[in-house]
Amino acid sequence: MQKKRLVTAIVLTLALVVTMIPATAMGATGAKGFSGKSASNADALIKVAKSKIGAPYSAGAAGPNAFDCSGYVAWVMNKCGIKLTRGSSASYNKKAYNVGASISKAKKGDILLFYRGGRIGHCGIYVGNGNVIHATVSGGVRITKWNGFGQSLAGVIRTFNQGGNLTITVKSQDGADVSNRQFKVTKGDYSKTIKTDKNGKAKLTGINTGKYTVKPVNTSDSYLTSEKRTVTVSSGKTSKLTFMHEYKPGSITFTAAVTEAEMLDQYLLDLAEYEAYQEDLEAGVVDTAEDKESEARDVTADLAPGKIESGDISEENSEEAVKKPVLDTLEKEGAFKIIITGPGAEKGKTVEIDANGQVEIPDLDHGEYTVKVVDANGCTLSCDEIFTVQPGENTAAELYFLVVE
Repeated sequence: MQKKRLVTAIVLTLALVVTMIPATAMGATGAKGFSGKSASNADALIKVAKSKIGAPYSAGAAGPNAFDCSGYVAWVMNKCGIKLTRGSSASYNKKAYNVGASISKAKKGDILLFYRGGRIGHCGIYVGNGNVIHATVSGGVRITKWNGFGQSLAGVIRTFNQGGNLTITVKSQDGADVSNRQFKVTKGDYSKTIKTDKNGKAKLTGINTGKYTVKPVNTSDSYLTSEKRTVTVSSGKTSKLTFMHEYKPGSITFTAAVTEAEMLDQYLLDLAEYEAYQEDLEAGVVDTAEDKESEARDVTADLAPGKIESGDISEENSEEAVKKPVLDTLEKEGAFKIIITGPGAEKGKTVEIDANGQVEIPDLDHGEYTVKVVDANGCTLSCDEIFTVQPGENTAAELYFLVVE
């Protein structure tokens, strides 16, 4: 009879232990908390919780001056903007966020559940270093060791996302629009593209810790945003990156030459021929005498090494190299004045240029500029009247002044 009672007692004890262990949802890694907020909010929550130290215990009370355990936890959470419906301690067992019954897994701000009388019957808030703040029957709201009041841990409910945060800020030196600037944030298999708001800020919250690469995605051709950067995200902290959105001005370099109409016409024809020849060379459709000599030497060297002499190679069917032409210019004293007009602030800029020299105009906005003569010093201007300035590039503009006969 005693043996039968002993077996029955063991079975009942095992059944009680099974019912005491809260179910933990599969995949509750603890990275995400039920509040949806970052762990950077934990210290503020604990500060609110400590503000009620010494408040008396009262069954069924939920503050603000007296509490029971579950009422206290709900009051603190709601005071910090975290929605938690007032209920029993057992109702706080959010299985998808239950990371187990080990205090080593607890993070600041987590809800700790405790067994009382064979079931979950007490709760508090973890404040770190093995301590819990809770409303106790014997001492009201106080801080104790998690295992210092005779109850065992039933579960740890993750409150805050345990990843860190990343804030990207884009700044402009000239007041340019820095909204909708996109950045690709990557780490291993993780990839997220975010864009800045109207203030030039983009944020990621609750991401895993570690080193991330941040790369600008849609930088305008007119601007230079810093190249990709790396940043380390730490748990419960906000890492910050600042990218400068800098305007890339262009420039024009004017070169002036004085010549005659026939000289200029011939020069332009020769220049067109030279440029076409260079294109053929790059395409490999032209055989020069040098090419044929090199080819013949290679063949002869294979058949009769040492037999070829300089000048033995025929230049038949080879093309003579086209040399770059040089414009015939005339000497003329005095300077020329021109006006360039274009986008931005350049609304009619007067430039003086020596006939045999050149002048560079820096820091120009991008776009098309027109050129008009103010004082041609007894000549006429013969050149393109429109020049395009590209971001960060220098545009070479040749001006040809023809002597008027």
